[in-house]
Amino acid sequence: GLDTHQRNLIGMAHSSGSSLLQILNDILDHSKIEAGRLQLESVAFDLAQVVEDTVGVFAQAAQAKGLEIVCEIDARMPPLVTGDPVRVRQVLSNLVSNAVKFTAKGEVIVRAGWTGSPADGGSGALLYVRDSGIGIPAEAQARIFEAFAQADGSTTRRFGGTGLGLNITQRLVELMGGRIALHSQPDTVAGTEFSVQLPLQPAAGVQAPAARNRLDACSRLRGARALVVMPHRQAADVLARYLDDVGMLPVVAADWADAGTRLAQPDGAAPWRLLVIDPEALPPDDRRAVDPLAGLPRDLPVVVLTGMDGRCPAGLEHHRAVRDWLVKPVRRLPLLDALARAEDQPTTPAALPRPELPRHAASYRSRVLLAEDHPVNVVVAEAQLQRLGCEVVIAEDGQQALEQWRGAIGADRFDLVLMDWQMPVMDGLAATRAIRAEELAEGRSRTPIVALTANAMIEDRDRCVEAGMDDHLPKPFDKVQLAGVLARWIPHWRSPEAPDSQHGRLGT
Repeated sequence: GLDTHQRNLIGMAHSSGSSLLQILNDILDHSKIEAGRLQLESVAFDLAQVVEDTVGVFAQAAQAKGLEIVCEIDARMPPLVTGDPVRVRQVLSNLVSNAVKFTAKGEVIVRAGWTGSPADGGSGALLYVRDSGIGIPAEAQARIFEAFAQADGSTTRRFGGTGLGLNITQRLVELMGGRIALHSQPDTVAGTEFSVQLPLQPAAGVQAPAARNRLDACSRLRGARALVVMPHRQAADVLARYLDDVGMLPVVAADWADAGTRLAQPDGAAPWRLLVIDPEALPPDDRRAVDPLAGLPRDLPVVVLTGMDGRCPAGLEHHRAVRDWLVKPVRRLPLLDALARAEDQPTTPAALPRPELPRHAASYRSRVLLAEDHPVNVVVAEAQLQRLGCEVVIAEDGQQALEQWRGAIGADRFDLVLMDWQMPVMDGLAATRAIRAEELAEGRSRTPIVALTANAMIEDRDRCVEAGMDDHLPKPFDKVQLAGVLARWIPHWRSPEAPDSQHGRLGT
């Protein structure tokens, strides 16, 4: 293995390579815009999913810095809108990336709102990215959207970059007919907020995704009381609003002492039907306790929140009351699934099944199909996946991947497919199209497929999305990035170890 010095050298080489790749991407996009050659798509897409996926990409980095990253979707958001999902994702990625980069402590808040009537200024999306970072000096705010502009020279030295990101962001927003604005108070806890208005329209004549019907599965929880125990108020309020959208009556507690007071309800009060708890709300001594939730009503279902690394107090891993686990920042649809599962399970303690989590335990290992033709990449990726608690099946080309997927049914189904898009015999795009077609024809549940590609061009990512892939993991990637993908697409995956970003990278 590598010693500490060698790992540091590799880490520096990776950081330099990543910075160079971002610079090349920025220059390519800037050149296309300048030449008037950047074409926008107009397709139906799920804006809420784009926002949540984008925030999820940066959640690992934010949480590693000790930041709370929060994502909120307006309940009025249409199921599908018409526009260019790739460019919307690019705009949001630039803003969230900057927010995480320039925030040393505190929070990053991303909100996706919707205006749906002429009285509100016309139909469209409202995106907000706010941080508690260093802010932007007043004299720099006037030129912050100019090409190659940064707040000051020290920004380049400390954080890197070209100064093209916000210029590209503004021009993409304007190409889509929207507006972007900045509000910043330097040297205050208010930090910086970017707001983006996009005149997107609800997609006409397109059926809403079936996932939106999950609200019906939670109908029995309407009017039920839920206690949310989270130390971060913004994140707790977002989760409470999601529960309110379902029809529940949420109450927020900042810590375990406050929760205990609220749980000790007077006689005659409506019973609690759900407890959602962030382990960070537990006192340090309780986090190490054998039973951190001692004293809870025996029939109260508990949902535990974890970070992207999936770690939580050992006493919660197999706790009798824990019905489900959710990764922060909490996404709406996994939350609805967790609510439905909590409600469907029996309430008699003796009848409770063992919680399905943690899925890295001996009783279950997440099954991942790795479709990759480069032997070195296979060795590195397989080792990373195994260290992250996964069972790995290898396919050397798209045809093998399709056949492996066809044969994986029932308990042997794959939780995730990692698909290199350039392979012999059948490429990853064709294999993905075939899988999606068979899922539709046979009524099989959708398997998440993540593209593996070394190509930096946005158009290549577009082709992956058009083929039916759900996400994109650019090569080279490290174990931290891979863990983020697993946490995002395997609902109950939890890491058996803290990922080490300096050990092992997958190349081209």
